[in-house]
Amino acid sequence: MVADLRRGARALGLEVQWRYAFVGPGSVLPSRDHTVTLDVGGQLAPGVLDQHQDVSLGLSTSELVCKHPELVYDHLLGPWLSDDAAAQGTRCTFTICTHRTPDLDAVVSALLVQHLVEDGTLPGWAPSLSDIATRVDTGRWRPTLD
Repeated sequence: MVADLRRGARALGLEVQWRYAFVGPGSVLPSRDHTVTLDVGGQLAPGVLDQHQDVSLGLSTSELVCKHPELVYDHLLGPWLSDDAAAQGTRCTFTICTHRTPDLDAVVSALLVQHLVEDGTLPGWAPSLSDIATRVDTGRWRPTLD
C-alpha cells in the first residue's frame, strides 16, 4: 500500500464537511461525485464499496475500505491532487451514504473513510477495528465474560 504517500484533505488545505444519506438495504446505486456509498450499492467501484454482491471480495465493507482505500481516496480527493493551489482554503462537502439503521460495519466503514480522506491514510488501529466489525457482521463475534 502507498498510503504513506497520500496527502489528506488537511494537508491539501481542504476544509471538509461531512453529510450522511441513508437508503434502503439492498439498494443498487451508481458511483456519484462527492459521495462514498458504503454497505449498499451492489458493487465494488470508485465511490461504492459493498461486499454483498460478491463475498469473495471481502466479508465486510470495513474490510473493503482497508483493502481498497484508493476507491475512496482517489474518488473523493482526486480532483484536488494535481493542483495544490486550487485546494487551499476550498470548502467541500462529502456525503457518506449507507443503509438505514446502520450496523457496526457501516459505522466503522464511515469512520475509516473520514480518517482516510482527512489524514490521507488509515489509522494504525483500522485493521483491528475492521476485524471486530467483520466478526460482528458475519456472526462470528463470540464475546465472553473472561
